[in-house]
Amino acid sequence: MATLVLRSAGTAIGTALGGPLGGIVGGALGAVGGGLVDGLLANTLASRRSKAPQLAEIGITHAGEGTPVRKLWGRMRLGGNVIWCTRFQAVSKTQKSTSASGKGFGASTKVTSFELSFAVAFCEGGDSVTLGRVWADGNELDLSQYSTRFYDGSEGQMPDASIEAAEGVGAVPAYRGICYLVFDLMPLGDFGNRMPQITAEILRRPPIPDPDDVTNTLRAVCLLPGAGEFVLGTQVYQSSDGFGAWFPENVHTPDGIPDLYSALDQLDATLPGRGAVSLVVSWFGTDLRAGTCRIVPKVETPYKTVRPADWAVAGFTRATADVVSQIDPATLDPTGLAGAAPAIGGLVPAFGGTPSDDTVVQAIGAMNARGLRVQFYPFVMMDVPPGNALPDPYGGAAQAPYPWRGRVTCHPGPGQPGTADRTPAVADQVAAFFAAYTPMVLHYAQLAVQAGGVDSFVVGSELVGLTRLRTGPGDAPYPAVAALKALAAAVKAIVGPGCKVGYAADWTEYHSHRPADGTGDVLFNMDPLWSDPNIDFVGIDNYLPLSDWRDGAPNIDADPVAGPTTIYDKAYLQANIEGGEDYAWYYASDADRVAQRRTPIVDTAAGQHWVFRQKDIRSWWLNAHRGRPGGVEAAAATAWVPQSKPIRFTEFGCPAVDKGPNQPNVFYDPKSSESFLPYFSTGSKDDPVQRAYLEATLSYWRDHAPVSTVYGGPMLSTADMYAWAWDARPFPDFPGRTAVWHDTPNYELGHWLTGRLGEVPLKWIIAELCAAAGVTAFDTSALMSASTLVLGYATDALMSPRDILAGLMDAHQFDARESDGTLAFFARGNVRVTALDVAGLAVEGAADPGYAVTRAGETDLPGALRLTFADPYLGYASCAVEARRNTGTSQSVASVATAAVLDPAYAADTAASLLQQAWAGRETGTVKLPPSRLALDPGDAVTLGFDGLTMPFRITAVETSTYRTATLVGFDPSLLKVSSPPQPRAGWPKVGSYGPPLIAFVPLPPVTGAEPQLWAPRVAAFANPWCGVDVYRGNGGGGWDYAVTVETPSVMGVLTAPLFPGPVNRWDLGNVLALRLAGGGQLLSLAETQALAGAGALAVENAAAGAWEVVQYQTAQLTGLGRYTLTRLLRGQLGTEGAMGDPVPAGARVVVLDANALAVLPLSLDQVGLVQRLRYGPSLVGPADPTYTEVDIAFPATGLRPLSVSQIAGRRVPPSLDVAFTWVRRTRFGGDGWDVDAVPLNEEAELYDLEVTDGAGRVLRGVAGLTAPAWTYPAALQAADFGAPQPAYTVNLYQVSAVVGRGQVATAKVFP
Repeated sequence: MATLVLRSAGTAIGTALGGPLGGIVGGALGAVGGGLVDGLLANTLASRRSKAPQLAEIGITHAGEGTPVRKLWGRMRLGGNVIWCTRFQAVSKTQKSTSASGKGFGASTKVTSFELSFAVAFCEGGDSVTLGRVWADGNELDLSQYSTRFYDGSEGQMPDASIEAAEGVGAVPAYRGICYLVFDLMPLGDFGNRMPQITAEILRRPPIPDPDDVTNTLRAVCLLPGAGEFVLGTQVYQSSDGFGAWFPENVHTPDGIPDLYSALDQLDATLPGRGAVSLVVSWFGTDLRAGTCRIVPKVETPYKTVRPADWAVAGFTRATADVVSQIDPATLDPTGLAGAAPAIGGLVPAFGGTPSDDTVVQAIGAMNARGLRVQFYPFVMMDVPPGNALPDPYGGAAQAPYPWRGRVTCHPGPGQPGTADRTPAVADQVAAFFAAYTPMVLHYAQLAVQAGGVDSFVVGSELVGLTRLRTGPGDAPYPAVAALKALAAAVKAIVGPGCKVGYAADWTEYHSHRPADGTGDVLFNMDPLWSDPNIDFVGIDNYLPLSDWRDGAPNIDADPVAGPTTIYDKAYLQANIEGGEDYAWYYASDADRVAQRRTPIVDTAAGQHWVFRQKDIRSWWLNAHRGRPGGVEAAAATAWVPQSKPIRFTEFGCPAVDKGPNQPNVFYDPKSSESFLPYFSTGSKDDPVQRAYLEATLSYWRDHAPVSTVYGGPMLSTADMYAWAWDARPFPDFPGRTAVWHDTPNYELGHWLTGRLGEVPLKWIIAELCAAAGVTAFDTSALMSASTLVLGYATDALMSPRDILAGLMDAHQFDARESDGTLAFFARGNVRVTALDVAGLAVEGAADPGYAVTRAGETDLPGALRLTFADPYLGYASCAVEARRNTGTSQSVASVATAAVLDPAYAADTAASLLQQAWAGRETGTVKLPPSRLALDPGDAVTLGFDGLTMPFRITAVETSTYRTATLVGFDPSLLKVSSPPQPRAGWPKVGSYGPPLIAFVPLPPVTGAEPQLWAPRVAAFANPWCGVDVYRGNGGGGWDYAVTVETPSVMGVLTAPLFPGPVNRWDLGNVLALRLAGGGQLLSLAETQALAGAGALAVENAAAGAWEVVQYQTAQLTGLGRYTLTRLLRGQLGTEGAMGDPVPAGARVVVLDANALAVLPLSLDQVGLVQRLRYGPSLVGPADPTYTEVDIAFPATGLRPLSVSQIAGRRVPPSLDVAFTWVRRTRFGGDGWDVDAVPLNEEAELYDLEVTDGAGRVLRGVAGLTAPAWTYPAALQAADFGAPQPAYTVNLYQVSAVVGRGQVATAKVFP
């Protein structure tokens, strides 16, 4: 009988459980094991015989009867099945156009659009199903703009009221067990008046009872990022670049909900038992020297316009606050893959700014409203940039960049020549630090009260470099501890007795001070604080190591027979909570750590080993403390009363990186000098090891915390174990939006729980499938590896459990086998390895060696492997990563496709691992097993020694006949862990936000005369993003009447340098028009003929004159993003020479004139010159929205005003001294032709006014109502005006309109 990995065993189990039908079901489940036999490792180029889910099918919405209900685990973007819809409903809307006369409205146009109500079902539902994002035709929807209802498919689900109203009560199923989304009367205009293709992000957590799973045990989290000016806001904040582009400060999901609300919603959905949040809020330290360190709030940039309220913290404003250091983006992300956008001079902020006070109040209020206990956690980030040149208290040439706050100390530091430690001088330095630090803490204590109060308040954290400073040797006072006591008293007086107050000590700090200086001192320096009546709990930021694991030798913690065999073993990790490093033993040197030479921790003097065990929290809490200055135990105990106060893990956690439990306190942050990987880590992403650490820690203390005889509660409650960390920025927007947040590269290997706790353990998927198939004899205890968490996976059709699992097995590196009547699922790397010696194999005669080994040629193996998966950061689009061998001649590419959602970095690691495994499997063979190896099963690993070689193999099948013959394939468990370089992440673009637009009401002369309402101003507008701009006019009754919509954005900008007057009627070759355009607008150089034909026209505002000059250019030179210098100018076009300034200053507005973009503000002639109240803003919202801007403005009838005359001349009329003045009339439009003697009049009558001035502006004689372009100035009048004829006369000439009166003045000095 042949035993493959699972196929026939599954059938046997199914048959035993349920007869012939059970055999079919069990066989379907069991056949999953064939994935090892006919999959990649056995024959890389052979296709699978199973039908795994196809990613392309999962995202398509159908409408049909009998469509299978999809199964989902984790998160996935799913298409669905339309289960109900109404008929299309026509909606007619009448739109009116403004009449040419400006009197009311002109013709009406009837526009018809359609609406539709429908429901789309997505997958199997239940109580643990939630809705994420929704797409229509591939574009994310803002569901706040639609009437929708989501049903999770729970057993208590009732029929939808709208469907019942349409179909009849009692005629509609409740669709229990199915999640679906209902749209009520969805407007279809944006979708071509048809039902759009709806897809949705659905999150489902299988209902598998597991009391030790982190989602059931974790009850408190720390809320990051701690820095971000408006990240904590629950109202919408927007910022602008000042050029019409608005960006959300705290809304990055398409539903328009502030990020904090979205993040808290995700927390609620992920952790049903969550009860507390530690709110981290940061100020910034500036120096590691305590005496000179400032603690201040900072902003990200001094240049930002924010609405509805700008940043303010503790009396600081954006104008008065310090700015966080600005650094090269490559410092934040050495790979250059995150695409951080430059901010100041090509640099980006090293940190987010301190959260604005109003957002902190909002965040506390929001969490209180949800019933969450808020722990307020003031935090100090050290903003010490590279190249700082600050003296280093630790003796370096300069202070290390962006250090840990725990390194703030005296100067010179402990152990340095001339140190202030253990001298009276240290007290002054510590006092200077707390003088800077205390205002921050007290400010937040007051703010917490203002916000409605918090459950607890932490007065400081991890100031270990200060709390170990003392004013003398031995048990001299510790001034920082005394300062913390005073601070705790001040905080308690503010927050009141109902708020618990504590300090969060570093895990190396809470216990005692045992300086490695040869004195033998053991000093319980923190006990004065812990015993203080104003301190309610002992806070520990607990990052104690729970493992000492190595991939290679030595690895003395591993036991291949009795276990542990993997770092993910919960029993192994729990054994190190009160055991292992820092409890039973320590490493005396780095060399000892490498060699695993362990030194026992023993108290040879008094036998109180806990005194030296940093990890022995239990004994520290249970016992009285007696210091040992100079190594001699004091007679009296400290003020600490055993069991008097609870312990609280104010932080605990583990990075999601290979071997994180080896050193859980380290973190990945390339800009910081503190950035490290854990001991012996490969640097690969490892979410399961983080989860294993959390589950081990939480369940251990839940079950093993002693109960106090003083206060009757546990020493440590899981309710007060705050995991580091949840993020206030929702997943996957963080870390997906790389252009928004510069810390996104740190997420991959960091401590973040957001997005990770929603991953589904493989064992849950298998348990659910086994339950569906009626299989109860299964074992998933060996599913322990870096690949046993599933971010998302869904089925696309009716399929067997074997087919469902087939799509996961390569992607998540696991297999299955039958063992002793049980289906055993195991991680590929979590196998026992047995050494086989050829001398001990069974043989058939002397010529039979008992084994055979075959090596495949290179051409039979892939040179590259492509893994296709769904990328959660790209809207679950199908993406691929490729691993390629750097050596060898094979050109073939193997493809592995999965419908699973994978993190791109994990996918890259997996592709590399699969490729290496394929090459390791080039050796195949068989061995005849002796009876002593009866325990070997398919899936086990063996080594075979022959001809001086030892080769690793894996058993893929065992056939039992005369002998038990095992089929082997080359296998090396070490290849299952591959650390790939960081992967490019196509980050999401920086999203826009609809805010107040740029707008200009431009009174322009006509060009053709055919323009509507020549007297009305043209409206130019720009915004980014653009949705149109509506203008409303006040109706005098407190309301607003719609006026006009600007449907097309104009190219607008400002002058970046003054613009001086220039010549008219010829090229201005002396002036340069320098400008910056909003939104990176573009201008092109023109041919001279194009400019002379009217192209390249701009309007430049002369605000002082209330007029706009029309300027044309020929040459445009790009000088920066959106910045140009324009030369070869034509000035004062269309008769606007009077609008030239002397000069027009920098900052003046500029509008590129485009008739297709300019709207006309409806204006009657009666309204010309009258002040009007206008409101304008985004078309998506109405005039009451805060994005609207209100102005009072009056408009001249520029389009009706006659142009200035030209060619003013005068001559004497002999023999008299009379002067005959003449001029040439100009026209407002229609005067460009060359074949006419005179331009069209374009006025009701030809009329002029003339003034003779004294040259200084005083009018000496005025003549009105001239009907021809000529007038004679008699000598007698000259004498009357001047006393005698003059050699020159200054005259002002106006053409007169019957509607608006005088036109533009033309002034000339005439020499007759």
